[in-house]
Amino acid sequence: MSASQLNKVFLQVMGSDTKDAPASLLLFTENQRYLFNCGAGLQRVINRNRIKIPPSKLKNIFMTRANFRTVGGLPGLALTIKEETETKTSINLWGPPSLEAYINATRFYIFHQKLNFEHFAFNKNTPYFQDENITLWPVIVDDVSSSLNETLEDSPINRNKRMKTDQEFPKSFVYNYEDPPKPTIINYICQLSPLPGKFLNNKAEALGVPNNKLRKSLIMGQTITLKNGTVVRPEDCVGPQEPGMVFMIIHCPTLDHIPKLISCNRFESFFADAEKKQPELIVHICPMNVVENPSYVEWTNKFGQSTKHLILNSEVCSGPAPTTSEESYKKLHALNSKVFPLLKDVDIKPIVKKIPHNWRISDTLLAYHFRPRSIMGYDRSKVRDKTNISSITKKMKSTFDTRKPLQINDQDILKSEDNLLSTTSTSSIQRNLIGKHGEITFLGTGSCYPSKYRNVSSILLRLNEEKCMLLDCGEGTYGQLYRHYGSKLNDIFRHLKCIFISHMHADHHQGIAEILLEHKRVMQDVNESYSPLYVVGPRTLHKFLNEYNSYFERIQWRFLLASEFLNELNPFNEILKTELDITSMKTVYADHCKAAFCLALTHEEGWKLAYSGDTQPSLKFVEIGKDADILIHEATFEDDLVSEARNRKHSTTSEAIDIGVKMNAKFTILTHFSQRYPKIPKFSPKYNDRTGIAYDHMTVNSESITLLPQLLKPLNTIFKEEDEVDD
Repeated sequence: MSASQLNKVFLQVMGSDTKDAPASLLLFTENQRYLFNCGAGLQRVINRNRIKIPPSKLKNIFMTRANFRTVGGLPGLALTIKEETETKTSINLWGPPSLEAYINATRFYIFHQKLNFEHFAFNKNTPYFQDENITLWPVIVDDVSSSLNETLEDSPINRNKRMKTDQEFPKSFVYNYEDPPKPTIINYICQLSPLPGKFLNNKAEALGVPNNKLRKSLIMGQTITLKNGTVVRPEDCVGPQEPGMVFMIIHCPTLDHIPKLISCNRFESFFADAEKKQPELIVHICPMNVVENPSYVEWTNKFGQSTKHLILNSEVCSGPAPTTSEESYKKLHALNSKVFPLLKDVDIKPIVKKIPHNWRISDTLLAYHFRPRSIMGYDRSKVRDKTNISSITKKMKSTFDTRKPLQINDQDILKSEDNLLSTTSTSSIQRNLIGKHGEITFLGTGSCYPSKYRNVSSILLRLNEEKCMLLDCGEGTYGQLYRHYGSKLNDIFRHLKCIFISHMHADHHQGIAEILLEHKRVMQDVNESYSPLYVVGPRTLHKFLNEYNSYFERIQWRFLLASEFLNELNPFNEILKTELDITSMKTVYADHCKAAFCLALTHEEGWKLAYSGDTQPSLKFVEIGKDADILIHEATFEDDLVSEARNRKHSTTSEAIDIGVKMNAKFTILTHFSQRYPKIPKFSPKYNDRTGIAYDHMTVNSESITLLPQLLKPLNTIFKEEDEVDD
């Protein structure tokens, strides 16, 4: 490696440990990337901000602990790598022993033909990590003991556990921990490789070293032999190396962890008065009560006043960095605030804290340059400022008359769209399609993996004012809920009763563990009696949750097999009526993958909703969804990609609309669009006044759903402008 390659290194914050952006950092070097934690939503941060992580350069991921906050983004990362490479890629995962169990559990839905995750636990045989760029020492803090000697044979993943079965409900299960694994936290001391010393030309010339690649060899520490037989060593004509800079990642989640953390003697050699180089930067993944604790403050002061400190936590840090997609959504809000309500995460303001001069509060995408020295320090060039809603509204008024939502003034726009959409009222369907208090919020409307504009599949169905359920739960569902509801999110969790998972592809269920965890936390925080959520899904989901709970992290749920709803009479009808006010729920096998399901449900108020999940056009689905008030159907591919739709067992836009016609559905909403057209997919003239397209955070009820057919023209106009800007 050349000296110039060694001379470009920086650390960038991918997530500031906020509610919807778990702590994650990415170390950039010329030839490799090193990821510290891989929480849910990481792929979307990467994709939305056009951060390049070539699969060939990401070889090592380091976890500070083993829970969903640190590993929830691994399956999404795996799927992205699968899409981007034709050759098999291997990634080393370094972390607590229980991380192995999580990797094993993903076998139920991730097929690793192109990707191999290999787990390494730090122990007496592997006390540190080293390659050409960095040396990394782990500092392990365990709630019971602090040791490098725990091996996989000693770890919880090889201990047998007996699981409790709750027989109160027929064929439903409640899972609980009986012997949870020890919570292990790993802190990291990282030192960059030393920089080669300055080449001393006068000494090289005196020794007869020619001005060619031999000099580069000496710079890189290699001994050379000249043509005359003279042996020249690096120290003969190269100055002393410059020691590599040190940075640390400290994860201290509670006050109880402080004593064991600060007593670890491995840190002592990096104190200001010690023999080793003191840290340039320390990243603290800690709540403020830890950061402000006198013992912790005293300990951090020992590293010296020149050390910089960066704080990552949800109390003082802002959420994910805003992007152009945030501006797009605010345009939609300015267009119609009922269908596109302003996201409520803006209501949650970080706490303002006074901190020492060498401390800093992190932002997502904030970077710290270690090399070259000329730009060493913090870099906010990639951090985006929040968009101004008032300025966007003014801009929208120049295109549309926002006093009359969806009425388009620009006649040229009407002509350019060939009048495929009627701008007249859709009064023929203005009826009680989803009840008096029913509401549908689309949290993710894209397929496979998240993009800048669309997250993966998830829909929140409000059944009434006090009961709701999720239809699928892809990665980042919790983050989308947090952004949508903000401080009101606890109310949503209090009313959440059930999660329906259509099939075992990661873009439809990867967020379920986080929802189960957060639901329990909220119910305990508000001091309400806790009843685990019902989960309806394929048997394989039940197996995954069982392994996750047994060997990785404590979760609870009540499981109902989706196949039980293939029959008109099933043991769960009374549960559905009591818990969800649903009088009928039916499933059929989707034509997609093994154990994939379509769903139709009827509410006690009389309205009916059909949800396709992922499927090719299915007459069986038409049958159970007959006369649905609302059909939500996947439309993954455009009409000219029928052959690809058949190969991947998905539907095209026209096929989805045709299913609505055959079903006699009163209104059809299309979703699950391919990320190859993440904004607005192309539509055929079959698009009519009873069909709408879904967009992330779009919210509809019986009144506003009739506005959807009129959205296509202004949406195309908005995104056409953005395409011109992007170009």
